[in-house]
Amino acid sequence: MNWRKMIAVAAALLVILLCFPETTSAQCPMCRTALINSPEGQEMATGFNYGILFLLGTPFLVVGTIALLIFQAHRRYRPSSG
Repeated sequence: MNWRKMIAVAAALLVILLCFPETTSAQCPMCRTALINSPEGQEMATGFNYGILFLLGTPFLVVGTIALLIFQAHRRYRPSSG
């Protein structure tokens, strides 16, 4: 699979995830239920779910950035054919 197809697949997955925010924000069902059932937890539940998503996405962002830098360095210093 070439890199354009990979980017297209990644973009399609991102669009799908953004279309269903309730599904993606319910990462911890037990914690979410505990927060929603308590009266003071109603307002905290939304922030809690976004915190889970942030903590889940950060390692992927860091690893993806490092992979991109390695890929660009590899392309830059590749000997030209010809």
